[in-house]
Amino acid sequence: YTRGLSAAYFLAFGSKEAKRISYAASIGKDHFDPEEKLVAKRYLKDLDYISVREEKARKAVSELTDKPVELVLDPTLLLDRQAYDKIKKKTKFKGDYIFVHNVHLTKIDSRLNSIVEKVSEMTGLPVVNNRGDYQFTNEIGKFDDGGPGEFIGVIEGAKYVITNSFHATVFSIIYGRNFITVPHFQNPDRMKYLLQMFGLQNH
Repeated sequence: YTRGLSAAYFLAFGSKEAKRISYAASIGKDHFDPEEKLVAKRYLKDLDYISVREEKARKAVSELTDKPVELVLDPTLLLDRQAYDKIKKKTKFKGDYIFVHNVHLTKIDSRLNSIVEKVSEMTGLPVVNNRGDYQFTNEIGKFDDGGPGEFIGVIEGAKYVITNSFHATVFSIIYGRNFITVPHFQNPDRMKYLLQMFGLQNH
């Protein structure tokens, strides 16, 4: 997303006396490329406190600095449900439904799709899908446009959430939804770690 490592993302601005703190950074993969290591090592020197949100990220960053690298909660987990209720917007979808949230930009997630079809068949529930380029057998509508409030609302309103998204998993937990998480094919570790942390590996 950042198209390379930029000094700005390492807080390389402002006065030298300012505290530079990384909270719950994510590198989006489990390693740095060789050229990225050189850049990251240079800029990590100026950070006063370093924390990341994934175990593999901690290992990758720790290789590049002598400073402690802490593993901390994703920022979405720092607030309780009542805080999110203040921005939540009621969904337009009526009755019980399965909400499918697929974050793959171009890839068709056949594992996720087959689970959705099976759960829909077993429960008789219709599907609300976030992808405009894919249609489920028993689909009643799309949720492919909306802000954080609408996103939270459609999750809260669902009978089931089936997703390969870390944050859809987070909000399914916060709102006590029935959910199935299909770990993302590129970066599954933080989803697995999240479920393990809460004892929800069976999801």
